[in-house]
Amino acid sequence: MKLRHRGSPFCIGLFLLYLISLCSVAGEDEKIAWIEGRFFDIIGTDNRSVSFANVLGEHVAETCHRYLKAGSHDFPRQILVTLRPQERVGSEESYRIHVSPRGQVGLDFFWDESLSFETTCRAFTEAYLMYYARFNYGVGADERIRFWAVSTIALRSYLSLRPAQKENYIREIRRAEMLEIETLLSLYLPEVAEEKLDMNQGYWVFQILRDNGLTNSQLVALLDRAIAGVNVEAQIAEALFSESKRDGQSGARLEAWWQSQVTNYLAQEHEFCDSLEISQSWIREMAEFDAYHASSGKLKNLMELWTCRYDEDLRSVLSARCEIIRLRMEQVNPAYFNAALSLGALYETVLEAEHKHQFIRAITVYLNDWEDTKRLHGRVDEIISMCD
Repeated sequence: MKLRHRGSPFCIGLFLLYLISLCSVAGEDEKIAWIEGRFFDIIGTDNRSVSFANVLGEHVAETCHRYLKAGSHDFPRQILVTLRPQERVGSEESYRIHVSPRGQVGLDFFWDESLSFETTCRAFTEAYLMYYARFNYGVGADERIRFWAVSTIALRSYLSLRPAQKENYIREIRRAEMLEIETLLSLYLPEVAEEKLDMNQGYWVFQILRDNGLTNSQLVALLDRAIAGVNVEAQIAEALFSESKRDGQSGARLEAWWQSQVTNYLAQEHEFCDSLEISQSWIREMAEFDAYHASSGKLKNLMELWTCRYDEDLRSVLSARCEIIRLRMEQVNPAYFNAALSLGALYETVLEAEHKHQFIRAITVYLNDWEDTKRLHGRVDEIISMCD
């Protein structure tokens, strides 16, 4: 641990906090395991558990980075995470998050065999988003976070690791009663915990909006506003019904739309997403031009798409790949969603753009998304290997 101002009251207090955490986790004959990560400091008594929590925490943080763009993630301190044996706490809760007056966030897990993988993902997500909200939007912002945004990011973090579980969530929501969209968008995170509502219902807001054509940039903007405490009902209504904007009936219209979309979505036979390996292989295939020869010769890399953009055969290939990507998006693994989307956007830019800087921007976005996803894929493999 690095202390920049050794004698300051804050640093002394932080050091004491670490000491207290260490003492409360370990017994007399137990050794402490401690990993200092980029966003989480993990403390426990079992090396494997601490390593697992560190890798999973980093995965959750990377997911938050992908979906939150408006604020800064350059937190001054890490979130302190302690893995506490259940018998030393005596609580029925699986985890507890606390925020100090100075904004330091701590996450205590009551670490035993009953703690589920899904709950662990959710706890890391909540802790990270509470820190993000307070850091970017001020004191008290962690209490104003809208529940649906946390639900979305938490479940997408989990499903990127366990995509086959989506089928179970669809079965559950078919048996339950979906909340009205006005309620889903207005609830704050603490209210959901107090009223013991289904923590996963907010996820379906994001899923159904995405299926109805809202772009990734629109969805990211909505998530960030919700984390900042904004009720985004008006923005969603405007995005869906732009011709009427706010005519006094947008709330009723949005609810009618929501009920019909939920009914339609749950009535469908869903094809569940591919594995990480299948999605990675498919995107590689969609970005591959080794077997294609333009009139000017063989394409050496994606940068040469711009030079050959008027080649009619190439344009036909790109148009076909755009359609294939559009049709496959529902099936692609969530971890590879952004990479697939930006590859399709790159091909559309080659077909439609008039200026090279538009192409440069599109290919940069795709390459960044691809590299980010490959790193995420590697982290997922690491997490899964630690679970086996």
